[in-house]
Amino acid sequence: MPLGAQSARLGQSLVHNARPVIPSLSTGRATLSTAHALRSASKSPLRMENQKNVGHLPSYAPVGVSAALDASPSSTPKPTLFDHEFSLADRVALVSGGNRGLGLEMAMSLVEAGARVVYCVDLPKQPGEEWTKVKEYVGRMQGKAGQGRLEYISADTRDQEAMWRIGEKIGDTEGRMDACVAAAGILKPHTDCLDYPAKQFQEARRIHSTGSAN
Repeated sequence: MPLGAQSARLGQSLVHNARPVIPSLSTGRATLSTAHALRSASKSPLRMENQKNVGHLPSYAPVGVSAALDASPSSTPKPTLFDHEFSLADRVALVSGGNRGLGLEMAMSLVEAGARVVYCVDLPKQPGEEWTKVKEYVGRMQGKAGQGRLEYISADTRDQEAMWRIGEKIGDTEGRMDACVAAAGILKPHTDCLDYPAKQFQEARRIHSTGSAN
């Protein structure tokens, strides 16, 4: 019998002999599972009294679900997420590629979110007009009172030793370094992606990958 005919007969046999598989449900097990899922909220690991051995809790605890479980029904909750957990108050950050484009947008966002200072690292020896206007803008932003500022440093992110020196200098000057954003990157829009030469690709890769790692 030809191989095709054998395969067809085998398939018909499997379909003919197939039986629907109906999972058997045990009432006892289902009841146990439901009971486990609906256990008392008082035993939840998210409650404050059940978190004594999970490390140091913040001074403003409880937060999140723990706060909701421990709250009195008559209380008026106060959001804490952006005042505490995600607050950038007094934080120091570095943004590579911060002279313009996405890097500058990110640097400005960090300042608006409360960062004390954001160091923008980029290749040009001097910052561009766009960066200068943004620096002046955030300096007079309502509610900031000059507390958040932008600083510019000229450097090549592909130079690991130079980037490490910059990090050390910022740490010595500001007393801390809290965040780094790798936004440095290049694009050659005059070259079609299908015709990108290897040398040009390697140049872009060194900035996008090696620069980010440094």
